[in-house]
Formats: sequence, structure tokens, C-alpha cells
Amino acid sequence: MARTARAAIAEGASPFLAARAALKGIDAIEARDIAEGEDAGDPMCHAIFEKGRRAFAVACVGFVDALNPTRIVVGGAISDAQGERLLGPARAEVAATAFRTPRDRVHIVHAELGADVGLAGGHPLVIARLGDPAWRGGRANSNSANG
Repeated sequence: MARTARAAIAEGASPFLAARAALKGIDAIEARDIAEGEDAGDPMCHAIFEKGRRAFAVACVGFVDALNPTRIVVGGAISDAQGERLLGPARAEVAATAFRTPRDRVHIVHAELGADVGLAGGHPLVIARLGDPAWRGGRANSNSANG
């Protein structure tokens, strides 16, 4: 998204992004700037985010078809800022195009833990591995069967 935004700035297609780049530098433009531009009514920012939302929705269909999850939890700064603008199209695309059985089971939800979602997700892995003698800092013990 940032690469597309930088191209839009170079082409003079987004007054909002051009002003933001003048303040913070073109290489510092990030998705948050594009989201703020969309909220401010910039058509190019809206187009960039529409493309991003579409890509996310198609990716969710792939996750559902390949992995058959019961829940997809979406977190992060973009999800926090976009909310239903991001999740709604993903749910609609899954409902329209994913395989029937997995699409009927899956729920696409916003992460309720906010910025701590990664910590909460990693916790069960750490607990499961604590008693495993082959796990030392994420690497197998040199005395393992694979040498």
C-alpha cells in the first residue's frame, strides 16, 4: 500500500498524501497515512484502501478453503482503524466464494486484545514447549536424532 501511495504522490494523484509526504518524507508514508487520507475524503487514498480490502478478502477465502478454520481473528493498526470497512467485505467474499462447509463454520472477528493479540497467541506455544528438552531457544538440541 505504501508503494502505491508513493507512486500516487509522484504522479500528483493525491493532494492529501503529497501534503503528508512534505511533512514527514515520502519514504515515511505508511498505511496509517493512507487510512487518514481516506477518512479525510481523498479519492486516491480510498482507491488504495479498496484494493487492499479486496486483497484481504480474497486472502481470507484462501485461508478458509485451505485451512478450514472456525475463526479468523484480525488485529493490528489497520484493523483497528478500518474495523468493519475491512472485515465486512472479507465476510461477504467468504460467504460468496468459499467452499460451503468451511464458510458456514468460520467467523471473521476483530481482535479484542488489541496490540496484545500476538502475546496472547504465543503464550500457548511457550507453555506447550516449556517441558520439552529438545526445545532450547527455538532450536533442536544438538543431541537430537537428526544430529
